[in-house]
Amino acid sequence: MTFVDRDEELSILDDEFRQFPKRASLVVIYGRRRVGKTELIKEFGKKRNHIYLLATLQSKEEVIRNFSLKIAAFFGDESVLAQPHTTWEGFFEYLARELKARKTPLILAFDEFTYLIQQDHAVPSIFQYYWDEKLKDLPVMLVLCGSYVGMMEKEVLSYKSPLYGRSTRQLFVLELDFKYLHEFMPGYPKEQLVELYAILGAVPFYLLQFDQDKLPMDNVRTVFLDKSRSLFNDGLLLLREEVKEPRNYLSILKAISFGKTTPKEIADNAHLDPLLVGKYLDVLRGMKLVSRFVPVTEKNPEKSRKGIYRITDHYYDFWLKFVYPYSDYVEEGRQAELVKNIIAPNFSAYVGRAFEALARKKFIEMNRKGGLPSVFEHIGSWWSGETEIDLVALNPKTKEILFAEVKWSDLKEGEVSGILSGLKEKAALVKWNNDCRKEYYAVIAKKLPKKRKDALLMDLDDF
Repeated sequence: MTFVDRDEELSILDDEFRQFPKRASLVVIYGRRRVGKTELIKEFGKKRNHIYLLATLQSKEEVIRNFSLKIAAFFGDESVLAQPHTTWEGFFEYLARELKARKTPLILAFDEFTYLIQQDHAVPSIFQYYWDEKLKDLPVMLVLCGSYVGMMEKEVLSYKSPLYGRSTRQLFVLELDFKYLHEFMPGYPKEQLVELYAILGAVPFYLLQFDQDKLPMDNVRTVFLDKSRSLFNDGLLLLREEVKEPRNYLSILKAISFGKTTPKEIADNAHLDPLLVGKYLDVLRGMKLVSRFVPVTEKNPEKSRKGIYRITDHYYDFWLKFVYPYSDYVEEGRQAELVKNIIAPNFSAYVGRAFEALARKKFIEMNRKGGLPSVFEHIGSWWSGETEIDLVALNPKTKEILFAEVKWSDLKEGEVSGILSGLKEKAALVKWNNDCRKEYYAVIAKKLPKKRKDALLMDLDDF
């Protein structure tokens, strides 16, 4: 399959590459597994002088030996090919000598950099020394790429790291935008693409597992619920790789998945100390698996006591709701029963929540491009007691406010009118400049009738 999207990331990398001869570059690329970091590096390296070095869990000496062989092959150095270096000192001294003779920059990418740190905790100090003393004035673009988000932040980016302040660019690679899903499933209509997004998110590796000739639910049965396929257990494997106490993190994620959203509810359900749960939630937020939400009208969001937590990684959300708790069905070969009795009856409601998240992203994109009635400073949701509004956008300077309801269904004109009537009643409960604000209303649904003057209407044709 051809490379998809990443225009912004490629532009940033290209800008860094062009900094020579003014300076060398040290770029840190990180993000959860499966989002396409390696393909991004390889795509960027096309038509440019580059060496791609993939770290493994072999011995330190063997890894350095393999790195030396790849560099020697690039430079055509028969002596090093015959007797490769097996120490970091020999490796970097050799690299520096070769770079001094170059007039054009070389991209040197270390993928799975965290494997090197696991083998030798001195690696950040070693790389810092040779960057400062040998490489930073030479024609090189050093790329450090890793999937263990916590380790990359702690060992490479944090102020306690020897490499702190050395990176010239940092790229946290997220999943793709929804609009690119059709390139993976060109035969899918928009409705099925939203269902696909709700199941897998927009993670390239996962999308490539599904068969574009099968319906999303058929793919779930034959691919997701196949214990020999990576999708079935990837959620557990990724946690085991990333965190020290995967059992506790899994308990927290399960609690959130089944509707426990406040720290106290999560701690009680997971049978964990509330103080520890707070730390675990911070880690999960850093991994982009979980997000914290507060009503959009809160003046101090970080200190608000109204914060709730939701799983925002759609693969994990689906896996935790429909796969992991029912793994015995799969072990016993009862996949069809699981789909019929557990997944299918709850799937529409599940997709509806994912569609709401997608609508929020769409609103943010439209706001950035000037496609909403005003340019809003804050976009989120609002709730108080049992009352909730899916999307609310605020412009404090002009005192403009937009209220939106999101429905995963086909709506007729009368149903839209009813939704707007209910939305206006709920809007009156939102205490925000009530005496002098200008209000706008919107309805977002799977399918909507003709446009109307009193509200913004959006359906799948607008996504």
